[in-house]
Amino acid sequence: MKLLIITSRFPYPINKGDKLRAYYQIKELSKQFEIHLISISDQKIYNEDYRELEFYCKTIKVLYLPVWKRGLYLLRTFLNNKPFQVNYFYSNSFQKTINSIIEKITPDHIYCQLIRTALYMKDQHHIPSTLDYMDALSKGIERRISISKWIMKPILKMEYNRLQQFENLAFEFFKHHTIISSSDRDDIMHENNKQIKVIQNGIDTFYYKSKTTEKTYDIVFIGNLNYVPNINAATYIAKQVVPSLKKSKSNLKVLIAGSNPSTKVQKLQNDYITIKGWYDDIREAYCSGKVFFAPMQIGTGLQNKLLEAMSMGIPCITSSLANKSLKAENGKNIYVGDSLADYVEIITSLLDDESMRQTMGNEGRKFVEKNYNWNVFNDQLVELFKYKLLFLQKLTGYVKELLKENDLLCMMGDFNIAPTDLDVFDPDLWREKILCSSIERKRFSEFEALFLADSFRLKNKKPNQYSWWDYRQGSFRKNEGLRIDHILLSKPLVRICSDVGISTDVRKHEKPSDHAPVWVNLNFKN
Repeated sequence: MKLLIITSRFPYPINKGDKLRAYYQIKELSKQFEIHLISISDQKIYNEDYRELEFYCKTIKVLYLPVWKRGLYLLRTFLNNKPFQVNYFYSNSFQKTINSIIEKITPDHIYCQLIRTALYMKDQHHIPSTLDYMDALSKGIERRISISKWIMKPILKMEYNRLQQFENLAFEFFKHHTIISSSDRDDIMHENNKQIKVIQNGIDTFYYKSKTTEKTYDIVFIGNLNYVPNINAATYIAKQVVPSLKKSKSNLKVLIAGSNPSTKVQKLQNDYITIKGWYDDIREAYCSGKVFFAPMQIGTGLQNKLLEAMSMGIPCITSSLANKSLKAENGKNIYVGDSLADYVEIITSLLDDESMRQTMGNEGRKFVEKNYNWNVFNDQLVELFKYKLLFLQKLTGYVKELLKENDLLCMMGDFNIAPTDLDVFDPDLWREKILCSSIERKRFSEFEALFLADSFRLKNKKPNQYSWWDYRQGSFRKNEGLRIDHILLSKPLVRICSDVGISTDVRKHEKPSDHAPVWVNLNFKN
């Protein structure tokens, strides 16, 4: 099966949470799918980064955002009703390119990461698709409003309201939906948000494992240091926690490390605090500390930094907000605080007791090994992507049982399968593509093996009669369609079927569906 993945950032190097999620999902999914990757990028992609993904992807297409367009897209936010997070990543030219790629590779499933890419799927209803919200972006913006300067508050409020609306709207573009935690799912304001499947992040416990090394720092904090929630946490450590700790810990040493340190973060460096950029091997930063401390006060989703530190056997301290998604046990797998006094007390106790640090580190590692396995979570994704075949398999079994109880059975609907070449306007063009693949047709034929007949072909053997046409390229006008909507009848109903048809006139109405109704006449005797 061919899987098309669309991301708003190139998934390598892994220096942001969305990139980590995309990279490890691609890595695992490539074992079962032919992966085609489209990434939108405002950064240069180096050859070694391409090579890392080429190992897992059949094709890779990067759509670059030039500098001049970024400003234009920002301006567009004030002229339409879409959030900046969407406007920034959407382009009409990108849409044409993506449409062209979809037509060329004919994926069996499309997987979009974050609502930033959702708009590209607005009219791709004929292909099964999944939106990975990852987290509730609107909630993250809402939490930033309270800590922002007055000049930014109205802009952030506008973005928050638009994000909420678009998260709700984007739900309708996709067949399936995933998110990183149940708490983020609850923050998506859609009436059917419980249908969103929670797919957590995992951790490569083989890579992130304990290393014996000198502990040169008492406290370590790691993250993308140009990301507002991480800037906020780093500032809290430097301005609140360190001044309180150094009263009793005069030799206190703190490391704040990560990609792209903002000017605000760089200014935090002093005699007690060291600021460093990204490490070639970030594990060196983790294992240099006695304690990992992530006092997240804003933000959403699952904190990968905590998973990595816990996997390396480093005792971790975090906030209730961050642990809401992590769901570790306070006092056993992790320590959770909500005030300056909490944090100072916990950190002091850990720094004074090596045995306590060792026990907490071991328990954290066990927690991650048990609860955050990439293989398990990606198996859940595979189930979504193969839902059609799995559904048909289960449906066949269900119908078999129904026929044992009652032989008067009519089954109808959009099957998204053209049973034969006679049902396709151009069989060679659609050969082995979605809707016309051998495996789909085989699943459909299993219904006939249960003595359920394709009612349309009972009375009509003519070609060029279809029930679905793509909206694009004047397909209906040119009758370039497929017959994928069916009414299947059991033997007793076949005997009383007098007529069949497809009501194509309905397709000519204003703002019609891309499907036309199919119908049968059954002559029941009183």
